[in-house]
Amino acid sequence: MFERQKSALADLHAKKRVDLTPENYHAQIKRFFLLIFLCTLSTVGAFLLIMGISSLSISIALLCLITCGITIRSLHKRIRTTSIKGNTIIMNSLDNRPVVTSIRSVRSVKSKMFLGFEWTTFKYKLDGQKHYSLILNRSNDLPFSTETFIKKAIVMSKKEKANRKPGSVATN
Repeated sequence: MFERQKSALADLHAKKRVDLTPENYHAQIKRFFLLIFLCTLSTVGAFLLIMGISSLSISIALLCLITCGITIRSLHKRIRTTSIKGNTIIMNSLDNRPVVTSIRSVRSVKSKMFLGFEWTTFKYKLDGQKHYSLILNRSNDLPFSTETFIKKAIVMSKKEKANRKPGSVATN
């Protein structure tokens, strides 16, 4: 595992593409959404069987289904596949709309572990507007934390930019 992390960092130094999400990410996320919806649907069905069908139970069931739909829709808009190549971060939404921006435009990166998943959120600025994206990985999918890898890429990009600045010119 440590060798895979070193390999990913070496690829980043060599300006090769490093994927922060697995290859079948879109299919995994869609199965995850389906699982959430089916769990909600079965819970609502069990609730209706236990409580009986009344106007109150139907309104509670509809509220649960609408809340689940809104949650899935907002996650669908925010979740992206992410790759880093050189000084750019390449993101692709579940609708296959690509976004390419400089790694230095990332303002903040935060990760949280929940139910065996690493939820990494990052904010970036593109075309003068602030954007927000989410990367959802299983904790054992990658040999490194997504948050630490993005932060290392930002530091490397800033160092590279600083090294390209011309020094003082001395005239004799």
